[in-house]
Amino acid sequence: MPSIITAVKGKNVVIYNARFDLKFLPEVKENADVVHCCMLRYARFKGDWNEYYNDYRWHKLTVAARHIGYRFEGDAHRALADCQATRAVWQHMELETVF
Repeated sequence: MPSIITAVKGKNVVIYNARFDLKFLPEVKENADVVHCCMLRYARFKGDWNEYYNDYRWHKLTVAARHIGYRFEGDAHRALADCQATRAVWQHMELETVF
């Protein structure tokens, strides 16, 4: 945990499903400057409305990655591979929303 705290201290952190992951790592939220949820942002970005929840439909990371043309390096649902995919999805949205 000390290494994780050092890595996130004062940083902007992007997590694919932040609400879920922060249950296990509350220290990240406590020490990061800001925590962004890539999944919620991608839901708005994709724009599929869910009438039942009256909000945008959430998508799995594998679906979001495939939608932007990202191919996993390694096995999906492994920490490093998911981190790299999340970064790719976030960067794609950053580029798309600038123009």
